[in-house]
Amino acid sequence: MAKSVLSPIAIDASKNAELQFEQLTQSVRDAGLDARKGWVVFAGRVADGSTRVQFNAGNDGWSSDWPEWAFGQAQLALVNNLSILVISNGLPWGSNLVQVLVFHLNG
Repeated sequence: MAKSVLSPIAIDASKNAELQFEQLTQSVRDAGLDARKGWVVFAGRVADGSTRVQFNAGNDGWSSDWPEWAFGQAQLALVNNLSILVISNGLPWGSNLVQVLVFHLNG
């Protein structure tokens, strides 16, 4: 079994969703990882079977091959118009991904 990169994080559920998200993001950054909230512009497969995702956050974007486990999350976000939180070891290129969370914030 793979070792978890992040320790369990206690999130204050009495806060609104946006504040909970910010608390999560700060905890990830405190662990020395990068965390970016954004959206998937495209997610598709190449003829050789590899996966390609364009992830945008703010005015920045990264297009790269994503591992299969993360590609599924990207597809889910794309077809349902949901945001994602990309946690990575460095910039959010596919080879640096640690975790991808799909979410919807209501106000």
